[in-house]
Amino acid sequence: MAGTGMGVKPGETESFQVKNGTTVTNFAALVQSGTTEGECDLPAAKNDPCIGIAMYAQAEDKMVAVIKSGTYWAKANVTLGGAIVPGDKLIIADTSGRLMKDDTASGAVAYIVGTARTPASADNDELIVAIELDEYQIA
Repeated sequence: MAGTGMGVKPGETESFQVKNGTTVTNFAALVQSGTTEGECDLPAAKNDPCIGIAMYAQAEDKMVAVIKSGTYWAKANVTLGGAIVPGDKLIIADTSGRLMKDDTASGAVAYIVGTARTPASADNDELIVAIELDEYQIA
């Protein structure tokens, strides 16, 4: 599906330096690297706060464009949360930067990456996401 451009409209982007020792894959959800301003990393855990989606693959210590709004591709992890359908709110699923359906427990904070625009039924399926970085307390 990637490469068709169907419904993909990147909005705000920002450049970040990829943390030393990290290689970013295309469409990975990224996080702030510790307290180092301007540096990104892959997530350490499920539901980490996201800074955006990598526009392309990049090696350590290089600059990568990170999409912070708009609609863009991402990769799914359906093993953890099940199939994704349009309208599902998505969170970071794993340390590869893939996304899953929000399954945050009651009383916890969900760090939403965005809303699925297209479905995903297998791990590593590429789907279009309306990127809406947000956090909220689950009632």
